[in-house]
Amino acid sequence: VVADDDADLAIIVGGTLGFDECSGGLNMLDMSNPLLPLPAGCWAGDAYIHDAQCLTYEGDALPDPEHAGKTICATFAEDHISIVDITDPAAPALLSTAEYNDAYTHQGWFTEDFRYILANDELDEQELGEVTHTRTLLVDTADLDNIKVVEQFMRDGSDGNMPTVAIDHNLYTHEGLVFQSNYESGLRVIDTAGLYLTDDDGNPAREWNEVAYFDTYPADDAAPTTEFNGTWSNYPYFDSGTIVVSGIGEGVFFLKLQDSVTSGE
Repeated sequence: VVADDDADLAIIVGGTLGFDECSGGLNMLDMSNPLLPLPAGCWAGDAYIHDAQCLTYEGDALPDPEHAGKTICATFAEDHISIVDITDPAAPALLSTAEYNDAYTHQGWFTEDFRYILANDELDEQELGEVTHTRTLLVDTADLDNIKVVEQFMRDGSDGNMPTVAIDHNLYTHEGLVFQSNYESGLRVIDTAGLYLTDDDGNPAREWNEVAYFDTYPADDAAPTTEFNGTWSNYPYFDSGTIVVSGIGEGVFFLKLQDSVTSGE
Protein backbone atom coordinates (compact mmCIF):
# COMPACT_ATOMS: atom_id res chain seq x y z
CA VAL A 1 0.00 0.00 0.00
CA VAL A 2 1.39 3.38 -1.06
CA ALA A 3 0.10 6.57 0.53
CA ASP A 4 0.05 10.21 -0.56
CA ASP A 5 -1.18 12.17 2.43
CA ASP A 6 -1.25 15.46 0.51
CA ALA A 7 -3.72 14.03 -2.00
CA ASP A 8 -5.70 11.96 0.53
CA LEU A 9 -4.98 8.86 -1.53
CA ALA A 10 -4.03 5.30 -0.66
CA ILE A 11 -2.82 3.26 -3.61
CA ILE A 12 -2.78 -0.54 -3.59
CA VAL A 13 -0.13 -2.02 -5.91
CA GLY A 14 0.15 -5.62 -7.09
CA GLY A 15 -3.42 -6.59 -6.23
CA THR A 16 -6.77 -6.32 -7.97
CA LEU A 17 -9.01 -5.51 -4.97
CA GLY A 18 -11.87 -6.88 -7.03
CA PHE A 19 -11.26 -4.44 -9.88
CA ASP A 20 -9.98 -6.79 -12.58
CA GLU A 21 -9.49 -3.95 -15.04
CA CYS A 22 -6.56 -2.70 -12.94
CA SER A 23 -4.50 -5.83 -13.71
CA GLY A 24 -2.46 -5.52 -10.53
CA GLY A 25 -1.69 -1.87 -11.26
CA LEU A 26 -2.54 1.24 -9.22
CA ASN A 27 -5.79 0.77 -7.29
CA MET A 28 -6.52 4.23 -5.90
CA LEU A 29 -8.70 4.89 -2.86
CA ASP A 30 -10.05 8.26 -1.74
CA MET A 31 -9.08 8.57 1.94
CA SER A 32 -10.51 12.03 2.61
CA ASN A 33 -12.80 10.21 5.05
CA PRO A 34 -10.53 7.53 6.52
CA LEU A 35 -13.53 5.72 7.99
CA LEU A 36 -15.05 5.35 4.53
CA PRO A 37 -12.39 4.77 1.86
CA LEU A 38 -13.90 4.90 -1.62
CA PRO A 39 -12.64 3.73 -5.02
CA ALA A 40 -11.10 6.69 -6.86
CA GLY A 41 -9.70 5.12 -10.01
CA CYS A 42 -7.14 2.69 -11.35
CA TRP A 43 -4.18 2.56 -13.70
CA ALA A 44 -3.59 -0.66 -15.62
CA GLY A 45 -1.23 0.70 -18.27
CA ASP A 46 1.79 -0.90 -16.62
CA ALA A 47 -0.07 -4.16 -15.86
CA TYR A 48 1.34 -5.64 -12.64
CA ILE A 49 3.19 -3.03 -10.56
CA HIS A 50 5.42 -4.44 -7.86
CA ASP A 51 5.97 -1.17 -6.00
CA ALA A 52 5.59 2.59 -6.38
CA GLN A 53 6.25 5.96 -4.83
CA CYS A 54 3.35 8.40 -5.14
CA LEU A 55 3.67 12.04 -4.09
CA THR A 56 2.73 15.61 -4.77
CA TYR A 57 5.36 17.10 -7.06
CA GLU A 58 6.16 20.36 -5.31
CA GLY A 59 9.10 22.22 -3.84
CA ASP A 60 11.73 24.82 -4.62
CA ALA A 61 13.52 24.71 -7.99
CA LEU A 62 11.68 21.68 -9.37
CA PRO A 63 13.57 20.02 -12.25
CA ASP A 64 10.37 19.92 -14.35
CA PRO A 65 8.14 22.88 -13.33
CA GLU A 66 5.62 21.96 -16.03
CA HIS A 67 4.27 19.35 -13.61
CA ALA A 68 4.40 21.43 -10.42
CA GLY A 69 1.58 20.63 -8.02
CA LYS A 70 0.59 17.40 -9.74
CA THR A 71 0.26 14.03 -8.03
CA ILE A 72 2.64 11.60 -9.69
CA CYS A 73 3.68 8.00 -9.17
CA ALA A 74 6.99 6.41 -9.99
CA THR A 75 6.07 2.78 -10.72
CA PHE A 76 8.32 -0.28 -10.76
CA ALA A 77 6.63 -2.83 -12.97
CA GLU A 78 8.80 -5.93 -13.35
CA ASP A 79 10.56 -4.88 -16.57
CA HIS A 80 10.42 -1.07 -16.64
CA ILE A 81 10.02 2.13 -14.64
CA SER A 82 7.21 4.59 -15.39
CA ILE A 83 5.98 8.01 -14.32
CA VAL A 84 2.18 8.21 -14.09
CA ASP A 85 0.17 11.39 -13.45
CA ILE A 86 -2.68 10.54 -11.05
CA THR A 87 -3.74 14.14 -10.30
CA ASP A 88 -7.18 13.06 -11.48
CA PRO A 89 -7.37 9.48 -10.18
CA ALA A 90 -10.29 8.78 -12.47
CA ALA A 91 -8.17 9.63 -15.53
CA PRO A 92 -4.52 8.75 -14.82
CA ALA A 93 -2.02 9.43 -17.60
CA LEU A 94 1.34 7.91 -18.48
CA LEU A 95 4.08 10.55 -18.76
CA SER A 96 7.04 8.36 -19.74
CA THR A 97 8.75 5.00 -19.35
CA ALA A 98 12.38 3.93 -18.94
CA GLU A 99 13.66 0.50 -19.89
CA TYR A 100 17.07 -1.09 -19.29
CA ASN A 101 18.71 -4.53 -19.19
CA ASP A 102 16.33 -5.88 -16.58
CA ALA A 103 15.70 -9.07 -14.66
CA TYR A 104 13.02 -7.85 -12.23
CA THR A 105 12.32 -4.12 -11.78
CA HIS A 106 11.59 -4.01 -8.09
CA GLN A 107 11.51 -0.68 -6.22
CA GLY A 108 12.97 2.80 -6.10
CA TRP A 109 12.75 6.29 -4.63
CA PHE A 110 13.18 9.88 -5.77
CA THR A 111 16.09 11.95 -4.53
CA GLU A 112 14.74 14.71 -2.35
CA ASP A 113 15.12 17.35 -5.09
CA PHE A 114 13.30 15.07 -7.62
CA ARG A 115 16.33 15.18 -9.92
CA TYR A 116 16.82 11.40 -9.98
CA ILE A 117 15.21 8.12 -9.08
CA LEU A 118 17.42 5.45 -7.53
CA ALA A 119 16.07 2.02 -8.43
CA ASN A 120 16.86 -1.59 -7.72
CA ASP A 121 16.42 -4.75 -9.76
CA GLU A 122 15.90 -7.71 -7.46
CA LEU A 123 17.02 -10.54 -9.73
CA ASP A 124 19.80 -9.06 -11.85
CA GLU A 125 22.59 -10.26 -9.57
CA GLN A 126 21.25 -13.82 -9.90
CA GLU A 127 20.16 -13.93 -13.52
CA LEU A 128 22.17 -11.44 -15.60
CA GLY A 129 25.72 -12.58 -16.24
CA GLU A 130 27.01 -9.04 -16.76
CA VAL A 131 25.77 -8.01 -13.29
CA THR A 132 28.45 -9.54 -11.12
CA HIS A 133 28.01 -7.34 -8.04
CA THR A 134 25.26 -5.35 -6.35
CA ARG A 135 23.85 -2.93 -8.92
CA THR A 136 21.87 0.28 -8.35
CA LEU A 137 20.26 2.13 -11.26
CA LEU A 138 20.20 5.91 -11.62
CA VAL A 139 17.22 7.33 -13.52
CA ASP A 140 17.36 10.88 -14.84
CA THR A 141 14.02 12.58 -14.08
CA ALA A 142 14.86 16.15 -15.11
CA ASP A 143 12.09 15.76 -17.70
CA LEU A 144 9.23 13.67 -16.36
CA ASP A 145 7.98 13.23 -19.91
CA ASN A 146 11.25 11.57 -20.92
CA ILE A 147 12.89 9.70 -18.05
CA LYS A 148 15.89 7.49 -18.79
CA VAL A 149 18.41 5.28 -17.01
CA VAL A 150 21.74 7.13 -17.23
CA GLU A 151 24.01 5.18 -14.89
CA GLN A 152 24.38 1.85 -13.15
CA PHE A 153 26.55 1.72 -10.08
CA MET A 154 28.18 -1.69 -9.61
CA ARG A 155 29.66 -2.42 -6.17
CA ASP A 156 32.72 -4.31 -7.44
CA GLY A 157 35.25 -2.35 -5.41
CA SER A 158 36.70 -0.47 -8.41
CA ASP A 159 35.44 2.85 -7.00
CA GLY A 160 37.09 2.38 -3.62
CA ASN A 161 33.92 1.22 -1.90
CA MET A 162 33.60 -2.19 -0.31
CA PRO A 163 32.68 -4.80 -2.97
CA THR A 164 29.35 -6.56 -2.43
CA VAL A 165 27.53 -9.23 -4.40
CA ALA A 166 24.26 -9.16 -2.44
CA ILE A 167 20.83 -8.60 -3.97
CA ASP A 168 19.76 -4.98 -3.59
CA HIS A 169 16.29 -4.42 -2.21
CA ASN A 170 14.20 -1.60 -0.69
CA LEU A 171 15.86 1.83 -0.57
CA TYR A 172 14.82 5.28 0.64
CA THR A 173 16.31 8.79 0.58
CA HIS A 174 16.48 11.12 3.57
CA GLU A 175 18.57 14.20 4.38
CA GLY A 176 20.90 13.69 1.43
CA LEU A 177 21.51 10.02 2.12
CA VAL A 178 20.29 6.77 0.56
CA PHE A 179 19.36 3.96 2.96
CA GLN A 180 19.53 0.60 1.16
CA SER A 181 18.51 -2.76 2.57
CA ASN A 182 20.64 -5.13 0.52
CA TYR A 183 19.87 -8.63 1.81
CA GLU A 184 23.10 -10.37 2.90
CA SER A 185 25.23 -7.19 2.83
CA GLY A 186 22.97 -5.40 5.31
CA LEU A 187 22.07 -1.72 5.46
CA ARG A 188 24.21 0.44 3.15
CA VAL A 189 24.17 4.25 3.46
CA ILE A 190 25.14 6.29 0.40
CA ASP A 191 25.80 10.05 0.10
CA THR A 192 23.70 11.44 -2.77
CA ALA A 193 26.17 14.33 -3.22
CA GLY A 194 28.23 12.04 -5.43
CA LEU A 195 25.39 11.81 -7.94
CA TYR A 196 25.81 15.48 -8.90
CA LEU A 197 29.58 15.61 -9.50
CA THR A 198 30.93 16.87 -12.82
CA ASP A 199 34.36 17.04 -14.42
CA ASP A 200 36.19 20.23 -15.46
CA ASP A 201 34.19 20.35 -18.70
CA GLY A 202 30.86 20.09 -16.92
CA ASN A 203 30.22 16.48 -17.91
CA PRO A 204 28.76 14.07 -15.36
CA ALA A 205 31.40 12.42 -13.16
CA ARG A 206 29.05 10.70 -10.77
CA GLU A 207 30.33 8.70 -7.81
CA TRP A 208 28.72 6.15 -5.52
CA ASN A 209 30.01 7.13 -2.10
CA GLU A 210 29.17 4.74 0.72
CA VAL A 211 29.47 6.52 4.05
CA ALA A 212 28.19 3.86 6.48
CA TYR A 213 26.94 0.30 6.68
CA PHE A 214 25.67 -2.25 9.18
CA ASP A 215 25.94 -5.93 8.31
CA THR A 216 22.81 -7.64 9.61
CA TYR A 217 23.86 -11.00 8.14
CA PRO A 218 27.56 -11.70 8.88
CA ALA A 219 27.05 -15.45 8.39
CA ASP A 220 27.98 -15.13 4.70
CA ASP A 221 31.15 -13.05 5.11
CA ALA A 222 33.50 -15.91 4.32
CA ALA A 223 31.63 -16.81 1.12
CA PRO A 224 29.22 -14.05 0.00
CA THR A 225 26.21 -15.20 -2.03
CA THR A 226 23.23 -13.77 -3.91
CA GLU A 227 20.59 -15.44 -1.74
CA PHE A 228 17.41 -14.15 -0.10
CA ASN A 229 18.80 -13.85 3.43
CA GLY A 230 19.40 -10.85 5.67
CA THR A 231 17.73 -7.45 5.57
CA TRP A 232 14.61 -6.75 3.55
CA SER A 233 13.66 -3.16 4.33
CA ASN A 234 14.33 -0.17 6.57
CA TYR A 235 12.72 3.05 7.83
CA PRO A 236 15.00 6.11 8.30
CA TYR A 237 12.38 8.83 8.90
CA PHE A 238 11.97 9.01 12.69
CA ASP A 239 12.70 12.46 14.16
CA SER A 240 14.97 10.76 16.69
CA GLY A 241 17.31 9.61 13.92
CA THR A 242 16.66 5.97 14.75
CA ILE A 243 16.78 3.71 11.68
CA VAL A 244 14.66 0.57 11.92
CA VAL A 245 15.99 -2.33 9.84
CA SER A 246 14.19 -5.64 9.35
CA GLY A 247 16.08 -8.93 9.14
CA ILE A 248 14.35 -11.92 7.58
CA GLY A 249 15.60 -14.40 10.17
CA GLU A 250 17.51 -12.09 12.49
CA GLY A 251 14.77 -9.88 13.92
CA VAL A 252 14.53 -6.10 14.00
CA PHE A 253 17.54 -3.80 14.38
CA PHE A 254 17.39 -0.27 15.80
CA LEU A 255 20.36 1.72 14.51
CA LYS A 256 21.68 5.26 14.58
CA LEU A 257 24.27 6.95 12.40
CA GLN A 258 27.35 8.35 14.05
CA ASP A 259 27.20 12.15 14.30
CA SER A 260 30.02 12.49 11.78
CA VAL A 261 28.02 10.73 9.04
CA THR A 262 26.23 13.41 7.04
CA SER A 263 25.68 14.26 3.40
CA GLY A 264 28.18 16.41 1.52
CA GLU A 265 25.39 18.24 -0.30
